[in-house]
Order: sequence, then C-alpha cells, then structure tokens
Amino acid sequence: MKASDLKKLSIEDLITLSSKDLVIFQMTLNDAIERRKDQDKSDFMDKVATLATESGFALEEVLLTPPRKTPSIKYRNPEEPTQGWSGRGRKPNWLLALIESGRSIEEFEV
Repeated sequence: MKASDLKKLSIEDLITLSSKDLVIFQMTLNDAIERRKDQDKSDFMDKVATLATESGFALEEVLLTPPRKTPSIKYRNPEEPTQGWSGRGRKPNWLLALIESGRSIEEFEV
C-alpha cells in the first residue's frame, strides 16, 4: 500500500468498519509502526557503523561514552556519617541546619 492510498482514508471510511475490524487494523498498524521503527534504526546504525569505519574508528569507540566520575565528598555530617556533600549543587538540609545553628561549614570538611 502506498502512502497516497493511506491519505485517501477518511474517518467516514473507517467508521463503516466494525469495532472488531478497527481493533485488528489498529493492532496491525501498531505492529507495522514498530517494525518500521526497528528497520529505520537498523538502517541508521548501519550508516553510523560505515561512517565510523571509514573514519578509522570502531563503532564501540564512537558510541560508548566513558562513565562519569562521581564527585568526591568534601563535607560530611558528623551526626550521620553516611551523609556527605561534594560541594556541588544545593547544600543539603542537614548542612543548612548546622550552619543555621551557628556552626561553620569548615567544621564539616573531610
């Protein structure tokens, strides 16, 4: 079936079908969409692999990114040693509470 044939389908055409036929059509259409997406993805990956090879790289080199390094703990909660903070992002509530109570952030440096 051509795309132009599908464009000719109207709601009026479809509502003449039984509910059972519409459900079958829907299931068939969903299956066709998934298969088309799988084929498009496979075609794309083939193109990427060819481009990588032509550029002197293995596909794995191009697609795999190195794992992000977890930032080290710079501050630790003395009341709950499992809680730490790297100094990045918002200050955790435990640290804010200790600072608000008059303590200095430097006291909690690791």
